[in-house]
Amino acid sequence: MMGEPTSLGPFVLMPVFFIGAGLAFVAWLMRWHQLPDELEPHVLAALSDTEALPNWEILRRSPLAERDVDAGTLEYVLERLRGKGMVVRWYEQARRAGQPPYAVYRRVSRPVAEHRANQS
Repeated sequence: MMGEPTSLGPFVLMPVFFIGAGLAFVAWLMRWHQLPDELEPHVLAALSDTEALPNWEILRRSPLAERDVDAGTLEYVLERLRGKGMVVRWYEQARRAGQPPYAVYRRVSRPVAEHRANQS
């Protein structure tokens, strides 16, 4: 007799195995990935009340220096915090001629929402 139906079992189970292995790999990778909401306290801790810092300086400060945060995610979190009134942004001229201005951020010592609540 030619091949029996039981010999096709491993080929039928291979797609299920690959799907399971892919899901396990994604779950393993997600251990190091943090959502923007989870990064907000760390970004606020890295910012200064008195010193305006560009993105690359914020990434080098503790506690963000120990985390693998890319510049795009940091910018997104900073803009969300700016929308909440917890961070201010302005642009400074680059030191070298011909370079475009760059954004700098500073933590607000007293958030706008808290200030408004105290005025009422």
